[in-house]
Amino acid sequence: MKWTRYILLAVALSVSGYAQTVNPGRVNVVTTPWSVNWLTHANDAAALTDLGVSAFMQTHIADANAAVLRSSAGAQKRITVDVTENPYGADPTGAADATNAIKAASAAAGPNSVVVFPPGRYKLTSTITVPAQQAWQGPLAQANGWSESVAYGAVLVCDVNSAHVTLGGYGDMIGLAFDGVGTGEALRLAGPGCVVRDCLFLHRQYGIYGDDTGSALYCEEISDNTFAAQTSHCIFIDNMAAASPGWHIDRNRMKKGYVGATAGAAIHTTGAAGFATSSVNYNVFDQFEDNTCFILDFSGLNRNVTIIGNHFESLNNTAYAVNAFGRFTILGNYFGHCNAIYANAMTGSLVAANEYDNTTTANVQLGGSSGNNVIMAEDTAKITAATTNILIVGSTTYVSLSGGWSALYSYDYSTGKTTSAAGIKWLFTGGVGVGNSVADANTPSGVTSKAVPIFDAAGNALGYVPVYNAKW
Repeated sequence: MKWTRYILLAVALSVSGYAQTVNPGRVNVVTTPWSVNWLTHANDAAALTDLGVSAFMQTHIADANAAVLRSSAGAQKRITVDVTENPYGADPTGAADATNAIKAASAAAGPNSVVVFPPGRYKLTSTITVPAQQAWQGPLAQANGWSESVAYGAVLVCDVNSAHVTLGGYGDMIGLAFDGVGTGEALRLAGPGCVVRDCLFLHRQYGIYGDDTGSALYCEEISDNTFAAQTSHCIFIDNMAAASPGWHIDRNRMKKGYVGATAGAAIHTTGAAGFATSSVNYNVFDQFEDNTCFILDFSGLNRNVTIIGNHFESLNNTAYAVNAFGRFTILGNYFGHCNAIYANAMTGSLVAANEYDNTTTANVQLGGSSGNNVIMAEDTAKITAATTNILIVGSTTYVSLSGGWSALYSYDYSTGKTTSAAGIKWLFTGGVGVGNSVADANTPSGVTSKAVPIFDAAGNALGYVPVYNAKW
């Protein structure tokens, strides 16, 4: 009898961590009622006494077992629901409306659950709200999230104006495709901590929309997705009234998709504030042709945002890539056939080691409210700046400065052209100082050895900045 109870106890403990129950449309990922029943035998005092367990240890085993059972009861709520299985029966052919079936599956799953979409096309005719802490998952998560093909995968098709999927806070949207015409967004973010990954967004007015009224959005991840042929913005974050931290919009491909698209950005924000301690890194922005809108259009005051390793490509040389407002690190990007950076109020920022393919207009334009910026290693950049406190390090081909208290280091005065002398407060070339074009108390004395030519915008010589042998 003693060994029988010992064997039953061992079997119960070994089974309890692994058993599963499969019900139609639901998979419990915890212990079964059968294994939970056997687990209760771990509180059999006679069996524990026969095994030589002291009364003190039996009390602790009882407490631990109660905790396990409480955990099991809670974990039984974390389930996986297949929207096509009974009793939900969402049509994967696109012929019948799948809206109510998907709503029912999502509601039955509740929070801390996964709603699965097998390959197919699912017709939506009204908005569906995903509960907080729920994940929707399609087969693109295991395929190529950068593909623009909807020949495979699970596609949510909505051709009804303003109807969309709303993702609750800390929810996940993984491996699904969104398609359809009409106004409004395909996916709306409605809370913090959302993850959108390996998804495909086709057509619609916006791919992803978020309303940050009341600082509702932060710590969002939008990564490894493809956006194509939106009639306006790919990502639109509205009403950013306070700094919104922890956004990571990385490794996406955003493609305008067709000639004649209306004005729209890849990422567009509105409001007095913007992103904080966030990243827009390693994305591809392709075929943006409209010259009335920026590819990255940050309208509010951003703080500590990195724009690193992106590929910007426009269909004409007059489109703008980045509208920078606030503090940025813009590093190692490629700007093809576009005006690269426009910043009317960029402060405390670093622009370095980027590549520019547009030779007709200025690549870096700093407006009058910008200041305290560093531009370095930009050997192919054309720079214009109506600003103060700018430090330019490295050789450039064209510089126009109309502010004050600026400095250039290692400026190639033999080939470079500067259209305004007033902006050069100090210029250093390998330890040889260049003063202002108009002598003042700060201009060093000494023998003039070289002169930097000053040109106007039309290329006419205006005079020279004297280069002195003396240092200061």
